[in-house]
Amino acid sequence: MMKQQQSDEDQGVDELLLQEYEHFISNKAEGTIDAYVRTTRQVMEWVAQRPGNGGHFHPQQLTKTAVEMYLASLEREGFSLNHRARVKSTISSFARWLMEEKGLLQRNPTRGVDLPSQHVLAPRQLSEDQRYILRSLVEQEGDRRGAAISRSATGQDAVSVMSPGCRCPIRMLARKSGGCMSATRAASGAISTW
Repeated sequence: MMKQQQSDEDQGVDELLLQEYEHFISNKAEGTIDAYVRTTRQVMEWVAQRPGNGGHFHPQQLTKTAVEMYLASLEREGFSLNHRARVKSTISSFARWLMEEKGLLQRNPTRGVDLPSQHVLAPRQLSEDQRYILRSLVEQEGDRRGAAISRSATGQDAVSVMSPGCRCPIRMLARKSGGCMSATRAASGAISTW
């Protein structure tokens, strides 16, 4: 531990502050604690190495600009949007602790830092085999809603949609009509009886 602590101090990490934070989050799952501490250490190192910070982390250096630039550096390094969102969440948690428990920050530096939304992937067309499997499964289940959806399968496009009140994407088979999506007559009839 002493060698690790010395190495961290060489990188500008405030090891005592990091240990206090680790103790504060000790009620979380072990994997979460490891991830939060590792990410916080990396942020401390990065901030400490910025010009004008003298190679040492001080909480006042954790500014909105620092957070934005750190997240941008992660993007340039090829880290995914999901990873950067987790990093932002971890920084926010650490900053909230610095504000509420330590009184070392006045404002959470992640506030107002936006990450771009994830691009929705274009819909894909189901293969003939996939359409066959879908229709066979629906037929075996005797599901009227599924039947309404699958009746549009033959020769139609598959479009990812969110069903109202449903949290997971489903495949709705629909026909392109003038640039918008509409169900076939057979599917509309099954929907209305459902």
